[in-house]
Amino acid sequence: MTMHLVGAGGTGSLLAPHLVRYMSHQPHTDALMIWDPDEVEPRNLVRQAFSEPQVGWNKAIATAHNLRTDTANVLVVPMPTALTWQHAHESIADKDVVFLCVDNFPTRMMVSRWVQGLPNTTLVNGGNELHHGTAQIYIRRNDVNITPPIEFLHAEIGQPDAPSRQDLDCMAAHDGNMDMEQSAVANFLSAAWMYSIFTDAMTREIDYHEVAWDTHFGATFADYRASEGWR
Repeated sequence: MTMHLVGAGGTGSLLAPHLVRYMSHQPHTDALMIWDPDEVEPRNLVRQAFSEPQVGWNKAIATAHNLRTDTANVLVVPMPTALTWQHAHESIADKDVVFLCVDNFPTRMMVSRWVQGLPNTTLVNGGNELHHGTAQIYIRRNDVNITPPIEFLHAEIGQPDAPSRQDLDCMAAHDGNMDMEQSAVANFLSAAWMYSIFTDAMTREIDYHEVAWDTHFGATFADYRASEGWR
């Protein structure tokens, strides 16, 4: 089994160390592949797990470098490129696990469609705004969906014309407010809940498929609508 971390920015760079530690104590885990085409920018340092000397590095390579002391028995493979359909076809195989930490809907939808064609897969998707976010898990076993696809309750994922986080960041830059849509707390909670929902699903048969949280209201809740005839 290979784990794929798609996106090594605010959420992915925080999630990566926990995935490596998990893998180091599990049998039959081959490698962690980290996908990201972007470079570390000075504005990223306030909320992403990079240091000032890494400004200008590719984020996948920088994340792999930061994991070097935690990877004694885990192969970490940085992929300094965006994950495309061709990459998915060549790299994401049956029984692999994918963590989606990207900032755009087309990539989420592309990966979701690919893994729905595999006999066995686990896909964990995380997303957040400034004060709230969600983590979703899609599980497929023996060609049967155990939980619904990530777009089941989020039609916006299937809308290719929706603005991406990159577009929003560009608008924020134009307005002089570079990180108006992100915060360190939001990224931390997104990573934490992605890891939590994954490890929960690996130890028992869960009866929910999404966790939502909101720091303004101090609230977290699980979504049980997967049991309401979604198939």
